[in-house]
Amino acid sequence: MKEPEMTDKELEISLELAKGGEVLAQRNLGHMYSIEGDYENAHYWLTEAGKQGDLESIYALAVLYKLGHGVPKNIEMSFTFLQIAATNGYPQAQQTLKEWEDAANNN
Repeated sequence: MKEPEMTDKELEISLELAKGGEVLAQRNLGHMYSIEGDYENAHYWLTEAGKQGDLESIYALAVLYKLGHGVPKNIEMSFTFLQIAATNGYPQAQQTLKEWEDAANNN
C-alpha cells in the first residue's frame, strides 16, 4: 500500500477544512484515502465534495461504484455519476462515457 502523501499535521488541517465544507480538502482526502485503499473514507469525502458539485469527485465516485471499492459494485450508479460529470463538462467523464457508448454499440 502506498504511503500517505500528507504529514499528520497536514492531515489534521485537511480534515478540519473538509469538515468545515472546503471542497478541495474533501476531494483531496477522498483521493488520498482511495490511494491508501481506505475506500469507505474515500467514498465519504468524495460524496461530500460531490454534493457541492465537484465534478472530479463525482467522476471518482463513478469509478468507485464501477469497481465496487467501498461500496457495492453498481454499474448503474457508476453510469449515473459518469453522466452527471460528463453533462457538466468534466472532460475525463466525457471521454469515458464515449468509450462506454462505443463499446455498447460494438456489441
